[in-house]
Amino acid sequence: MHSNSPSKATHSEPHGWIAQVLHFRLHSANTMDEFLLKTCRSILEKGYRTVFCFNAEPSAQAREELESLGAVWFVEKFPLSMGSAYRIGRRLRSYRPNLLVTHFVSPFEIGVPIMKLSSGCPKIVITDHTSVAAGAESKFWKVQRRLRSKICPLFIDRIIGVSAFVSGKRVKEQTFSPSKVTHVSNGVNLARFVPPNFNIRKPRSLAFVGSINRSKGVDLLLEAVLGLKTKGENEFTVRIVGAGVDEASMKDYCARNLLVNVEFLGFIKSIIGLLQETDIVVIPSRSHEAFCAVAAEAMSSECCVVASDAGALPEVVGDAGVLFPSGSAAQLESALRELLAAPEHREELRKKARTRALAFFSIEKMIQGHVAQYLDVMGELSNQEEK
Repeated sequence: MHSNSPSKATHSEPHGWIAQVLHFRLHSANTMDEFLLKTCRSILEKGYRTVFCFNAEPSAQAREELESLGAVWFVEKFPLSMGSAYRIGRRLRSYRPNLLVTHFVSPFEIGVPIMKLSSGCPKIVITDHTSVAAGAESKFWKVQRRLRSKICPLFIDRIIGVSAFVSGKRVKEQTFSPSKVTHVSNGVNLARFVPPNFNIRKPRSLAFVGSINRSKGVDLLLEAVLGLKTKGENEFTVRIVGAGVDEASMKDYCARNLLVNVEFLGFIKSIIGLLQETDIVVIPSRSHEAFCAVAAEAMSSECCVVASDAGALPEVVGDAGVLFPSGSAAQLESALRELLAAPEHREELRKKARTRALAFFSIEKMIQGHVAQYLDVMGELSNQEEK
């Protein structure tokens, strides 16, 4: 198990440590990587260094950036078990962290209280990225959730939902006191996800980005495309980016129905260029999206967004896109038909989308919000404001 040690030659002794525990591998390439590194820098400027626990070794570039920020890290197995939670806590104990923060760890994980107790950390903040699939819970999960919901909230000092939808869900469940629950919207790099400098956007081009499975609604998109074709609407293209358990069946569906205007691109290194070329981005999710970064990235890139009304998608899209009832291929088909026939409306929505992204979804605003919550939980916010 790898870990690095603090560099005291280049960084003064901190007056505190903040521990970040994540089911995540740092690559230094995407929005979450940028958020973590910039948050680490912001925390350092306030006198706190960061110790990370990842589920895999960071990339070489990420390691260099972490070291430049005086951060330390180690690797542990995820999902959390009681044993791994205890090991993480014991590793963190030597740093005497003032605050423990988690990402991609459920607030109902039994490892959460174990980690807090074994680390000796006085405060813990759970960043709630939970995306809930539509459908009824099994009896077993309901019993498990009920038991854990009695224990875990006793040890959690704050939950930061990545959207109002997530935080509202926690309050509605009545498992956490409303005073412990807040939200800070996820953000994207608005300087990277930008409209094209010249007109490379392909009119009447559609794109889907994400996992190719039923919960993400790829089948609904293809059914809508078939409906448009059946009614004589053929002059448009669809590009599907990603992979997943239903990829083979979706390709077979396209072949059987002669959907020659649909192209499967697999994984691509960056979607920035794709978004700049795309007219309409479709997000037909059935799952209760916790936020949906693709929606915010598409809006920042001045794409039209057509999305289901599942989870936080209405909150993200607002009036800057088109929403349809989750699970309805017919309603999606109708929305696409209307947009494809209205280039002026598409142009109007593109401008509104970029404006909304600039107003609500900057990564800087996201970082400021999280750091403010950390300081507040530690009782340091008033001190920092005075400085």
